[in-house]
Amino acid sequence: MLGADATMLLNDCPLITLVLDTAGSIVFANAQASDFFSQEGSIEGRAIVDILPDWPINPTGKFVLRSRSENTRQLKVTTSFSRVDNYPTRTVWIQPVDNELLFSTAAREAKIRLRHVIEMLPQAVCVFDSHDRYVLWNTAYEELYSDIAQYLKPGIPFEEILKNSLASGGIQEVVPDHEQWLTERMAKFRAPVSQEEHQLLDGRWLRYDDRRTPDGGAIGIRIDITELKQREEWLRQLFEANPMPMLLCDGNSLSILEANHAAADFYGYDREAFLSRKAYEGVVT
Repeated sequence: MLGADATMLLNDCPLITLVLDTAGSIVFANAQASDFFSQEGSIEGRAIVDILPDWPINPTGKFVLRSRSENTRQLKVTTSFSRVDNYPTRTVWIQPVDNELLFSTAAREAKIRLRHVIEMLPQAVCVFDSHDRYVLWNTAYEELYSDIAQYLKPGIPFEEILKNSLASGGIQEVVPDHEQWLTERMAKFRAPVSQEEHQLLDGRWLRYDDRRTPDGGAIGIRIDITELKQREEWLRQLFEANPMPMLLCDGNSLSILEANHAAADFYGYDREAFLSRKAYEGVVT
């Protein structure tokens, strides 16, 4: 419902901000709202009374939030009415009336700095919270995964994005079995460290580097290694086609890792026999 400019503006707002439709359903929650109501899970699409049971607010604008754990928080709530694409909406502005506001402001400032940092990086970067939900991502990430860019929003689970990509048919990898691929992908994503390389349908190669942070969140980096792979292939072809016998050996153990065709012809071994020997075992004289 909200345009890109309005979404960015509300996400940068220091106040917890919700946008409601005429039925009282939450159609947008900014990053501050997703953080503040994190214990409630995803709140977009839910009724406002689900997370603020005493809604509507009283005339003073003071509100007591009772969480599922029966904890209470004092909130100051104000609302305003507007129209988005000719649809009437109600914007709810929430401000904690305690020291939590100071912490949330500091967290917001830290998030803004982090956003600027990852935006400067040439690699595609995404940041997740401890519940595997998107927090931040840079423009390079949106451009790399253009098939899911329309679904990206703070608070959406990573697994939901993967399911959307599979359902749309826009996923850039070869996926013979959707369910198996999804299970394996999430298992790797939830590991402390996960690094692997994938070739995309258009021929490009990506290196996936996912790492868990101390707070249980995750940072993912996608690096285009297509040129590196092309150089590796060029060197492999040069190695294979070289008329001189050539062996590639481990620097420590001298175990033979590769042998070209000229070496096989010269020494009289096939490739499998070479790989079971060391360079000093009667091969090189």
